[in-house]
Amino acid sequence: MGKHRGPGRPPKSKKTSSPPHSVPGGFWRQVSAILLILLSILILVGLFGAGGDLLSKLAELIRWIVGWTAFVIPFIFFWQAIQIFRSEENKLPGVIWVTTILLLVAFSGLFQLFLEDPAVQTESIAGNGGGMFGWMVASGMLGAGLNVPVTVLILSVLIAILLLFVLGKSPKHVITAIIRAFGRESKDEENNRKVAEANNPTDDKKVEVAVGESDKERMKRLEEIEGSLKEREKNRQVQPVEPPKEIIHSVKPDNTNWQLPGIDILSNKKIAADPGDRKFIAKVIEDTLEEHNIHGEVVDWSTGPRVTQYYLQMQKGTDLSAVASPKVEAKLKMNLAVESVRIEAPVPGRPHVGIEVPNKKSAFIGMRSIIESTEWNVAKKPLTFAVGQDISGRKVVLSLTTLPHLLIAGTTGSGKSVMMNLIVASLLYRYSPDELKFLMVDPKGTEMAQYQDMPHLMGPVRLGVSKDEVIKISRTLTWTVDEMNKRYDHFREKGVKDYKSFRERFPEEKMPYLVVVIDEWTSLLDSAKNERDAIVTAVQQIAQKGRAAGLHEIIMMQAPRAKYIQGSIRANITAGICFTVLNKMESQQIIQTSGGEKLLGQGDMLLKTVEIKEPKRIQSAFVEDEEIEKIVLKLKLQSPSQYDDDLIAQLNRPTDNNAVPGASDDAIKQDPLFIRAVQLGIDNGELSASDIQTFLGVGFGRSKRMFMQMEQMGMLGDRTNKGKRTFVISSVDEIDDLSDDMEM
Repeated sequence: MGKHRGPGRPPKSKKTSSPPHSVPGGFWRQVSAILLILLSILILVGLFGAGGDLLSKLAELIRWIVGWTAFVIPFIFFWQAIQIFRSEENKLPGVIWVTTILLLVAFSGLFQLFLEDPAVQTESIAGNGGGMFGWMVASGMLGAGLNVPVTVLILSVLIAILLLFVLGKSPKHVITAIIRAFGRESKDEENNRKVAEANNPTDDKKVEVAVGESDKERMKRLEEIEGSLKEREKNRQVQPVEPPKEIIHSVKPDNTNWQLPGIDILSNKKIAADPGDRKFIAKVIEDTLEEHNIHGEVVDWSTGPRVTQYYLQMQKGTDLSAVASPKVEAKLKMNLAVESVRIEAPVPGRPHVGIEVPNKKSAFIGMRSIIESTEWNVAKKPLTFAVGQDISGRKVVLSLTTLPHLLIAGTTGSGKSVMMNLIVASLLYRYSPDELKFLMVDPKGTEMAQYQDMPHLMGPVRLGVSKDEVIKISRTLTWTVDEMNKRYDHFREKGVKDYKSFRERFPEEKMPYLVVVIDEWTSLLDSAKNERDAIVTAVQQIAQKGRAAGLHEIIMMQAPRAKYIQGSIRANITAGICFTVLNKMESQQIIQTSGGEKLLGQGDMLLKTVEIKEPKRIQSAFVEDEEIEKIVLKLKLQSPSQYDDDLIAQLNRPTDNNAVPGASDDAIKQDPLFIRAVQLGIDNGELSASDIQTFLGVGFGRSKRMFMQMEQMGMLGDRTNKGKRTFVISSVDEIDDLSDDMEM
């Protein structure tokens, strides 16, 4: 790189020079790996005395230093050479080499203990035992007061730990592999069968679990009352209702021992980036700026997965707007022979102008590399999900609770759907169905079908934009708003202000986070004619009030235009991920600035949140459809679908105009546990929705629904000091009279 030219210094001469010879990135590291393999072979040959005098003397020297460990060294070096080829940028961390040295020293100490007298130096000098290093380690430990068996144990454990570290394997992984190798294959099948039986009990078991009563006479009386009520409903002259399309589960499966998906499901594929000859590119950038009378020097660069950013120190007085002009950008693209160049003037947090140039070869960032990263493992915020890797090489993770909602936009093939799968999959790696639920809307009908019947779903995935499906999408979102409002009522009842406080004070009450994922937002609004206002209103209300109730939205679209992103949505969803879009205006709708139109596609993205003021360029991590299928299958083997009964009842309501107004109330009252809930209130003299949830073992939404039905029927009185409501009826026989009053 040339020296920095100060003010007044004449520009560089225009004389042409032949382009220098360049080698691919990582070339010399790959050469070093090949030489390491060659050295391993030469050492091994020398140890067996088959390579001539020079190799024999080399082998004698190594044996004098580490003894019998000399036979281990070639295999360790060979493994490290393979790892160099497999690692990103063909580079191993320094800690790996330090650990390798410690491993060889530990081996030398262990081999020294196999000698008849480890403390004698004569055998070590001859290259036996552990050599001189082994003699120093063994004599030191024995001199500290340890005997030979204890020293062998300590060194063996140390070698095992260091070996696992070098190989990149966890102790749990090794133990699991041993168990699988020697355990019975039918054990997993037996466990899966037990889980399936527990989650699909017979009707008799449901009643026993729900009631939990020992008085047979009272049980019989209650069953007679239920039977008479059901017979009464059959005799009513009401319009027949379509049979439900979705199954209502009367008993919620037990997720206490939920097992999260294993990391082995994910691919370990790694491909390093190749930026090309960075010094040559830096010179081209400097010369191109000189053509426009702009003086600057490339002082540094950062190679990311997709682009390399070159940092320029500009001459004093340089107009930064001139650097970022379209003319300079076009000239850079031509001189560098690349499809796109992005200029940051200045780079946030640095006194430099940044010029991003596409790499000669892009890196592959798999989901597994994010899940295994330090950034993922130290992230403690709720709803943390994987994003990708930035230009500086750091892994990027975000938390939905801090966003708290997210807009994603990008053309076909830009990586939008992969990002959606990445968010969902990474959340599934952290939460059980008791802690997290999804509602998914997929107007295209293809992107989310693989999640259907997943235990983490609050309701069925809504696929397509048929008339009936649009109505169900509207009902799903309207139900979500009702659920949000019910949660706020419950918070007031409990004396807390938001979802976070509720979880801290009442961890035993299972109220999961709820994440609403909507794909193809623009297509949905174009297809939803009569339901459009209801859908938009619901999404706006969730964006405004959802965060404090544990509700979060992720909305995706191909063409982000102002008519689809209403003002209240834009004001409340400030976080945006922009993949490749068609023009500047679409980019501005998502990240409030241009740049999205210059991206390269296939996961190349710009991220902007409340905390990230200026758009940050990131390469999205990739998760394959096969990996998603394996994750979802793992979850389904543990439990069937766990849909919310309230939502299913809403979706199954008739859609024609001839439906009887009271039909939905009758359906609510026909809840098989409604009579039990009434009896619970009669027995206690007071009742709350939490009591129903606790004593009958139902979900929060279902308990709140029954509680509200009791209130509508006039069963509840004034509020007590405990926050509960007094129960005004003394017998379940009075339900008939209350029902007649409602009909009148």
